[in-house]
Amino acid sequence: MRWISAPSSSPQVNLETERRTVPPWLAELHCRGYSIISGVPCAADNHALREIGAVLGEPSLRALSPHPLLREPHGVQRVQALKQPSKNRFGRRLRSSDAAGFPLHSDEAFLPDPARWVLLHCWQADPAGGGASLICERQALIDAASPDQIDALYGHQLRYPCGRFAVLTDRLVRFNADDYRIENSADRQWVNEVVDLAQRSAIEILLRPGDCLIIANQRCLHGRRRFAPDSPRLLKRLRVV
Repeated sequence: MRWISAPSSSPQVNLETERRTVPPWLAELHCRGYSIISGVPCAADNHALREIGAVLGEPSLRALSPHPLLREPHGVQRVQALKQPSKNRFGRRLRSSDAAGFPLHSDEAFLPDPARWVLLHCWQADPAGGGASLICERQALIDAASPDQIDALYGHQLRYPCGRFAVLTDRLVRFNADDYRIENSADRQWVNEVVDLAQRSAIEILLRPGDCLIIANQRCLHGRRRFAPDSPRLLKRLRVV
């Protein structure tokens, strides 16, 4: 397995030789909020993916789809387009089971303490180049916002199943347009603003087979571009607490 500096392909470092020090991908993860390791083996037991996750913490088993085509052992979830997309625990479309674009969001935003890390291991890329991953670090969101929007990012609280939260605190970001509960037109307008602001602030990463994108879930929003419903695109996701 080899680390590459995200999102470019600058000089690579062999992960095996770095085990006794802080791996460069881990240093970059803490610096930027995301990192990529290339050449992660695609094995049926997902051992390599789980080994990377174990460096960061324990797998989150709290919000896994029970769909038999999506769920794998040890907290690993398949991210792929199904002929009949599944539903999440709230009865809404499970976006990781379809091919539509996925607005930038936090995973597990409906929980009091969302997963700290999200790992996305690419097994098959979309042949047409669709399904690119999107990343928006919290500072990029702030930099792109107007003064009024910055005030709202810190002050406008949205109601989630676990309580009310603003998009930003001093260190963290929490946002998922699918998980909040609309209470009035101001909420709807504000959510649309955040979706647009994050989209305009995001960088795009096209993962190749063997790439593992690691995201600081409480610091970065992530999403994806749409791809064809019949695409063989397949990612394996592991959330870590």
